[in-house]
Amino acid sequence: MQRYVNTKAAIVPQQVEVSEKPKKRLNVQMDELWSFVDEKGNEQWVWLAIDAQTREIVGVQVGDRSAVSAQALGKSIPPVYRQCAVIYTDHWSAYGAVLPLA
Repeated sequence: MQRYVNTKAAIVPQQVEVSEKPKKRLNVQMDELWSFVDEKGNEQWVWLAIDAQTREIVGVQVGDRSAVSAQALGKSIPPVYRQCAVIYTDHWSAYGAVLPLA
């Protein structure tokens, strides 16, 4: 079963699709949450980027709580958000790997 899920996950597009947005200031909230998978030693972090106005999930990453995962979250965000969004986070240090310092 796990092999089947891994195979399907590998072919799913990693870029989320969002409704069309005008090029104007957009607000995005980024946060991460964690859970255990199978056993307590297997922590998995779910990183989300959410459009603050529409509440659409505009980026997602599942992994650890490292800068590498933060970068993967940044890459999952559509270009219009990368160009026009003001991003709010909880200031976890890993976000510094993908977001410019204010």
